[in-house]
Amino acid sequence: MFSLVVFSQNKENEFQDLAPEKIYLQLDSNVYTTSDNIWFKSIVVHAETHNPSQLSRVLYVELIGPDEKVLEQKLVNINNGLGNNFFKLYKNYPQGRYLIRAYTEWNKNFGTDFLFKTYVNIFTSSARENKDPIKELTFVKNEEGKDWVNIEIDPLQIDSLQKKKLSIYLLHNSVSDSLIVKKSNSKNYKFSYEVPKNTNLITLTIETENKIKFTKAVSLNNELLDVQFFPEGGELLYGLMNKVGFKVLNYKGKGITIEGDIIDEAGKKITKFKSNQFGMGVFAFKPTPENTYFARVKNPSGDGSYVQYPLPEAVSKGSLLSIFDANEKIRISAFSNELKSEYIFIQILCRGIVYFEIKGALKNGWLITDLEKKDLPEGIIAFTLVDKNRQPQAERLYFNELTDTRLDINLSSNIKSYKQREKTTLDIKILGNERDSIRSNFSVLVLNKELLGKALTSRQNILSYLLLNSELKGEIENPNYYFNKKNSARKFDLDVLMLTQGWRKYKYSTPMTNDFSFKNEPALSVNGRIGVPFSKIKKEGMDLTMAVFGKNPSFYSQKTDSLGYFDFQIADEYGASTKILVQNNDKLGKKKNYPILLSKKEPLKIEFNQELAIEELDAVVQKVVQRKRENKRIVGAFDTMYGVTQLDEVTVEARKLTPLQQKVTKKYGEADVVINGEEIASKEEKWSYGLYSVLLFNYPHEIEIETFSDGFMLAHVVGGRNEATLIMIDGKLVRDYNYNLIPSLPPSEIKSVELIKYAKRFVESYVTVFPNVHPLDAPKLGHIISIYTHGNVGLHAVDKPKGQFHTSIPVFSAEKDYYIPKYDTPAQRISNEPDLRSLVYWNPDVNVVGTKKAAVEFYNGDDLGEMLVIVEAISEDGQIGYKEFTYEVKEGP
Repeated sequence: MFSLVVFSQNKENEFQDLAPEKIYLQLDSNVYTTSDNIWFKSIVVHAETHNPSQLSRVLYVELIGPDEKVLEQKLVNINNGLGNNFFKLYKNYPQGRYLIRAYTEWNKNFGTDFLFKTYVNIFTSSARENKDPIKELTFVKNEEGKDWVNIEIDPLQIDSLQKKKLSIYLLHNSVSDSLIVKKSNSKNYKFSYEVPKNTNLITLTIETENKIKFTKAVSLNNELLDVQFFPEGGELLYGLMNKVGFKVLNYKGKGITIEGDIIDEAGKKITKFKSNQFGMGVFAFKPTPENTYFARVKNPSGDGSYVQYPLPEAVSKGSLLSIFDANEKIRISAFSNELKSEYIFIQILCRGIVYFEIKGALKNGWLITDLEKKDLPEGIIAFTLVDKNRQPQAERLYFNELTDTRLDINLSSNIKSYKQREKTTLDIKILGNERDSIRSNFSVLVLNKELLGKALTSRQNILSYLLLNSELKGEIENPNYYFNKKNSARKFDLDVLMLTQGWRKYKYSTPMTNDFSFKNEPALSVNGRIGVPFSKIKKEGMDLTMAVFGKNPSFYSQKTDSLGYFDFQIADEYGASTKILVQNNDKLGKKKNYPILLSKKEPLKIEFNQELAIEELDAVVQKVVQRKRENKRIVGAFDTMYGVTQLDEVTVEARKLTPLQQKVTKKYGEADVVINGEEIASKEEKWSYGLYSVLLFNYPHEIEIETFSDGFMLAHVVGGRNEATLIMIDGKLVRDYNYNLIPSLPPSEIKSVELIKYAKRFVESYVTVFPNVHPLDAPKLGHIISIYTHGNVGLHAVDKPKGQFHTSIPVFSAEKDYYIPKYDTPAQRISNEPDLRSLVYWNPDVNVVGTKKAAVEFYNGDDLGEMLVIVEAISEDGQIGYKEFTYEVKEGP
């Protein structure tokens, strides 16, 4: 041990409130079928302290399909860092690997560092629906040495109406391409595609003429191994014993167990090595200048041959930094034969905060010292050896495990086993008298341990994500493994992970001024600029008023700034979107039709790890999927025997038609839904601004009104597969350039609005509206909204009011409680209706103060066996906790 000076750093950050946010989503599972909901809880914390964030109240959560398109976005209301919501999975979603990501607008200031990302497997709810249209895919080299894939597709497996062309989308090496394939002489479609050299993974998306998609990721080399080496501290030094971490990944990006030898160029064996179950390991050796070194492993093809991988080149001068676990202390060992200054410096950092800086002199090139573990927070600690100019020379990560700093959760039940459909009561509390007044929030998840419980054992939880996943690069296999005390080798394996995984090096630092491109969102907001020359705006700004037509209509007023910019913060609203009306006046207070330009949120680039999309059905996942499908079949059979199917739309059987209506009916088909004009006029409000505003708020199950940021509006018939919708007024199809006039039709002028679903002659109608579209490219199926006006005045009835801008804005997604059946009467307990919940209970929002007890109650279903209870918690002072508990469900009335 040598003399040194340790400087404790000021951990208070002057710009702490401007730090990034870290986001964690707890999901109820990682395996779903297309009849499920994905339930999730959102936790948004200060990235450095893990205190619940007070900065953002709007969280964007997206479900992204295997074709790398956003299927749905939720706006989650975050209060004190917490929120919850769900995704409904629909039958037409293709089977595959899906990405769920979450972010705040504020976090865009820090790049993609603080996005939350996780992947889930989604399978079709029926085995009959699980059909693969790719009949054959072969990888070949032609005579010129170029790589090609030959593909044969049978689209009738997914779309029985497919007739002519297929759209093919390919993704490889972050490059996307598309092509149109026509039917070959057989019933199938065949084509060849050249791929660049060294392409291992290709993602293929097939889209039929009826917009049905199928996506599959395929490896072109199943024997590929990715072998990487990580010398401790960053480089190999001659003449010293060097510790080297290594990682071996297969073509799916998964670690595999291998063993082999370290050899020199002459084949002399230096040492042996063996990886753990995640493909990681460590070995040590002393390199010499006269030799080069290789790792030799058996060829994965199984032919008995060996493959050699070169180790990084060693250097004669450099620096090493080693970290060792020494019970209650951390031992730091630094060496350098390169630094010539009197002192070296070692910075010790966790989550963007420098906790200590060690200054010490080298003796014979070495500096060795200890630090108390308790003087550092729990989590990944980065030790960096820097020179006198504070330039990094070597770096080493270490995981500081301090279980005493976590929430001590006590989870109990008064009995150990329950009967089917019996009420279960669980008591939850935090232990420790020093926490008497501190609030904590829990989520409670209960599921069948034998089924879903096994599928969840490898996924991340609140501990592994906030302390581990969020701080390291890349995917971590089975992150929960490193926090389970039953795994005897976990501490050794955790240190190997620190050697091999790689640090994210987050952009924790923020500008020294509050000058950010993206502002935080403390509430829902409407912002933008009035599009007029600055000379037309008073120095004190222009008057604006805004009406929000939500559940409780509200009104706002403000002045723009001198450049015409405005920013309204509005009260909480829930739903898909809500209509707004913005009114502007000129300098004299007169209403003017000045254009209003709403700010557009910058879309984030989708980064999808396609290696994770390669189909891999292990026994556990397969069992989960089979059980879910069987449960759906049983429930469906019961509904068929005892249930009644309700139709929520009216079918018109007979009515008296005018000559014009008869003509339209004969040419385009009968109307499926008719909305009377008098009914529309009766629903007009003072704030209504035309036909579409009445339809939007009163007929959402028949007509969907899509609104764009510039105020342009489109009407769609609800139902089907989101086919195109055309508009007809008084028997004439409206051309595309007049669509902007339709929303402002006065309701008083409307005789009827009629929906013709799957209209006849749709291709002919579509190219009439959009004459630049070739008939072969026009959609084959679609709907028509036929509008009739009094006196057949058509679009001449439009009289757009002055000074008003109408549009809709996204608002908070509606929350939904997880439904739990109640069996509090004998009749309910013996009911024949099956209760086959794979998710027994889900409650994302349980609150306790201090050490007070919270109780949750729910009824079990018909499943027997062990049930797994998972509790995740966070306190208002940033402490986190995780607890598991099991109880048994036995057969009984």
